[in-house]
Amino acid sequence: LQSGTGIAVYSQQYKVGYCSGSNDSCMATENLLSKPSREPLTLDGCSDGPNDFSRDEMVKWFSVNSVDGGELRGGQLIQIRAAVVPFSKLDRVDFYITGNPNSANVKWQYITTAAPVENPGAVITTKYSADPHITVILPPCHNSAGCQQAVRIVLRSGRNPDPDPNGPDTKARADGNFKPDSPCPVGEFDDADDAVFDVLPSYRNQDECDFKTIVTLDENLACHEKECRVDTIRTIEVVPGTYYEYLRPECVYFPFYQDAAKVFAGYDHSIAMCADKRLPSALSTCCGGYSDRHPVDREDREWADVLSEYRGELLTYNGNRERCTSWGRSICDPERLGPFQGQAGHCIHHMSCADSFGSTAFIDKTKYHWTTAGCTIKVKVDASGMIAVVHSPDRTRVVNGADFYPTVQSHVHQEKTVSFFFVHWDEDNTPLGQKSYPTSDNGCGSSGEQLEGGFCLCDTTVVETAVFESEPSRSQVLEQLHIGAFDPITFDQGEYEVLFESSNLMAYAKSGEGAYSKHTIFRVVPDEFISSEYIFWRNMISV
Repeated sequence: LQSGTGIAVYSQQYKVGYCSGSNDSCMATENLLSKPSREPLTLDGCSDGPNDFSRDEMVKWFSVNSVDGGELRGGQLIQIRAAVVPFSKLDRVDFYITGNPNSANVKWQYITTAAPVENPGAVITTKYSADPHITVILPPCHNSAGCQQAVRIVLRSGRNPDPDPNGPDTKARADGNFKPDSPCPVGEFDDADDAVFDVLPSYRNQDECDFKTIVTLDENLACHEKECRVDTIRTIEVVPGTYYEYLRPECVYFPFYQDAAKVFAGYDHSIAMCADKRLPSALSTCCGGYSDRHPVDREDREWADVLSEYRGELLTYNGNRERCTSWGRSICDPERLGPFQGQAGHCIHHMSCADSFGSTAFIDKTKYHWTTAGCTIKVKVDASGMIAVVHSPDRTRVVNGADFYPTVQSHVHQEKTVSFFFVHWDEDNTPLGQKSYPTSDNGCGSSGEQLEGGFCLCDTTVVETAVFESEPSRSQVLEQLHIGAFDPITFDQGEYEVLFESSNLMAYAKSGEGAYSKHTIFRVVPDEFISSEYIFWRNMISV
């Protein structure tokens, strides 16, 4: 490609602005977008509004910019800058990209939606302090002569057409839960503009690396940019166009834990249960408003936005707190998810509202969200000593629009659960002739509640203690430890240090926790004569 100017000029071929030649940016200027007599500046004939800056709801200008300062190239990270003239804070700006502008059927890839400020001409950004700009990776280009790609900016009006142009505005329309139904807007006050630009061919991955099908990391890798802002990773792009799926090691999670938080599902707070704050168990939930854009919450209303780095992202409790803070929001116990269906707000970041709350009918499709409310974990004990886990969320919110509290998820519901299992009761400290567990015969113990059918409902307290306080033998480790652990080399450097090493046993102490704490990890070969694989046990008993 020859060097270009980086300024889009109207193209008879594309009927939109076109940046010909290689450059580090492409600018669709205000002069280009404000020609009122021209055909729609869209590749597919989609209506782009009146192109008249004398009225509201107009895309004023936009540009595509290389992030690293080099020329635009397939598979490269770019930043899209756009300025609009909004009618109000109810308007929304949608961003799209395509790698096939020459096709008769252009396929647009949705990037994200942002809320404009009321200041006309202000550059569109999010309120995300960690990444306020609109960024995306360009589609790959495999043509050695270069390729053409395009972006589309849509200003979606938040108002419905009013029969009287001088009359009051009607309520904001519910357009796809504020994630657009189509890349081609249909509202009378909407605007859409496209620009085509040339890109250099993508770097050929096979020239850089020989990619293995499965890669096992033997050390932690430093995170970069967005990687440092997430608690969970699903897919990793190692170089542009080459992806690996992260396969998390299989783990067993404790059903009982202290300081549980209430999580809820359904946009209206209709289902609730407990979650472990230490684990990435729920989606983002952030309340609060902005002075320069919607939503601006009333003091008596708390509606939560879902602010994710990718669709379905799960966060820990503290991870959610950090996410909300970086958006200028706060953690909360919201009335509902939203705003949507005619209400104003972000509601989404890289996902739609429908994605965010999923299905409340199918447990595998239910999406849960963090709250600041507490939750108590109890056990339901039957006559034989088998138990079922029961969750009791704090009753801090009724279902939005109703006068009753959320339903507890069925598998941890006091009356609906059928998930009973055996546990080891403390037989050693039980008087002869008495049962070691609460039953209706012994009044369900000192603090249990008697239920119909001979069941007992009891509160739980979790106590975690170290098993060994000095160096044990291999046989003692195999006999007395039952909680697994990760290989200490998977932790950050310096977090674990070798405590001792023998021919068949090795111990690692966690920094700052003492030699034999509940965090100490033992490495042992389960069978010295058959297996050479190590297993790892944590020096802890949890009761």
